[in-house]
Amino acid sequence: MLLIQITATHSLIFGGTTGIMYNAKVFSKDEVDTWAKLWAPKMKDQVMLIDAPRESIGMGLQALGYSENDHDSAHIQAARQKLAALAPNVKAVLNDEIRAYVTSGEANVAVAYSGVADYAHALNPDIDYVIPKDGGSVWTDNISIPKNAQNKAGAYAFINFLLDPKNAAQNAEFVAYSSPNLAAKKYLSKEITSDKILYPQRSELAKVEHYENLTDKTVRDYSNNWLEAKMAMANGGK
Repeated sequence: MLLIQITATHSLIFGGTTGIMYNAKVFSKDEVDTWAKLWAPKMKDQVMLIDAPRESIGMGLQALGYSENDHDSAHIQAARQKLAALAPNVKAVLNDEIRAYVTSGEANVAVAYSGVADYAHALNPDIDYVIPKDGGSVWTDNISIPKNAQNKAGAYAFINFLLDPKNAAQNAEFVAYSSPNLAAKKYLSKEITSDKILYPQRSELAKVEHYENLTDKTVRDYSNNWLEAKMAMANGGK
């Protein structure tokens, strides 16, 4: 096993949120503006979930009123049971394929990252996105330098290149995610900075949480419970 030690040096490159992507021709915003509403009978066979423990168990935790960074095993198990009860409404558990399902109209609701939702909206204007009132996540993509890096000067030079405001703006425009680099915003078009999916209003972020580091035990707890939740959903919630 290759062990890599990470230094404290890191830089924010991209940012975004996790919320609900939906077809506005099928559902109104007020029908999908909380995690809890995904359990409604009208959502039968409509919902796509991200195949990821933090996002999915986190959604279950927030739907129950807990933190998505909860360490309590009993709460994590409750989130698993909550997700198992979602079985009738779950169309599929996928990752990159979610965008194609929603833009084509094969599914009408999905848990999604903001950048995925923004790209889907560009392909199909009927697709919209909402940060749930009972939760949601804000996350950042970071770059860190391993302690055993052979070329630290080159690594710092590369990070500095990415953090240059003009380069950061070009990068954000290319990948369609938000830039946390405030100096880069002046190089982005108003069309991008006014994009409500990529740059939501502060009021929409009232309940969101940032992913925090979990202990190894808690990471295993999330992973094991997510696996059990998927198995239960595959068996109709049992």
